[in-house]
Formats: sequence, structure tokens, C-alpha cells
Amino acid sequence: MKLSQIKDFQMAPDGIDCVLFGRRYETPADCDAVLLLGTAPTYAAKRAEIAASLWHKASVGIIVATGGAVSDKTVRECEVMRRALMACGVPETAVLEEPDAFDTVGNMIC
Repeated sequence: MKLSQIKDFQMAPDGIDCVLFGRRYETPADCDAVLLLGTAPTYAAKRAEIAASLWHKASVGIIVATGGAVSDKTVRECEVMRRALMACGVPETAVLEEPDAFDTVGNMIC
């Protein structure tokens, strides 16, 4: 199920579990978007590699790379992951940057 197919955002816990965990993790699922959570630049390439693998195996609308300049104040995490995604063959047009978040809650809000 894609998030765009959810009509009622007041879902019961069982419905939320179905959306989040309805498929095996090893089986890539088609989706509207992948949220690539920010992390320190030293770990960003690995997260981007995993997201790029999903991109190549499933139908993915966009990858939202998140994260501001948190652990390294000179570079935004979303920029590091965008470059790593592109190095893995994901087109730049398929990557949306969210540069304002400084933690996981911020990733969701921004």
C-alpha cells in the first residue's frame, strides 16, 4: 500500500502496522517516496547506498534526503546523501533535499 492510497489518517494501530510492516523487508515495495534520514557524513554514503538499491529494485517516486549541518557544521547531511545517491545512479531529479532538520523529529516536521 502506498501512503497516497490512505484515505483516513485516523487509522487504527492495526492499520498503521499493516502500512509500515505489511511486506517483508527483503522484498522492495513500490512507493511514492523514500525518506532517507540524515546522519553524520561518515555514515551517509552507506544509507544512500541502501536507498539507491531500493531505487533500482522498485518503483520509487522520489527519495527525500534529510538533514542539516549537524555533526559537521560545514556541510549539510542532505547534500552529502544527494551526491552519494547520484554516484549510485539515482537521477538528480529523483532526489529532494530537506536541509532544515537537526534531528529525527525535525525530519518528519520539515
